[in-house]
Amino acid sequence: MPKVSIVIPVYNGEKTLRRSLQSVADQTYRDFETIIVDNNCTDSSMDIAMEFEESINLKIIKCSVPGIVPALNTGVFHAQSEWVARQDDDDYWYPDKLEKQMAFLEANPDVGILGTQLRLLDPSGNEEEVG
Repeated sequence: MPKVSIVIPVYNGEKTLRRSLQSVADQTYRDFETIIVDNNCTDSSMDIAMEFEESINLKIIKCSVPGIVPALNTGVFHAQSEWVARQDDDDYWYPDKLEKQMAFLEANPDVGILGTQLRLLDPSGNEEEVG
């Protein structure tokens, strides 16, 4: 059983999903499964997801109830791991994100939830100010 289940709800994310999944595939921490929740996609999102089948230990689960909350609940229900990491289909992670988080959690067993910094990017990839 993997230590981390990465849950990614997807609704027509073909424009951003490949970059998102590549960031999962590039993680230095490798003890994870990736659960893609197909939330009624009508585009090529699931074909894109299948490109990463082997590199991210992929499971695809369907959720016919529309919305991010039902999709997330479906993903968490199917998670097999001690920890759940959440990612959207337009997010991407630094390669050492999971490694740093898992090291922190192992060093701090009293911590039950852990977040990270957020940076917003415009469509050109430039960092936006948050405020």
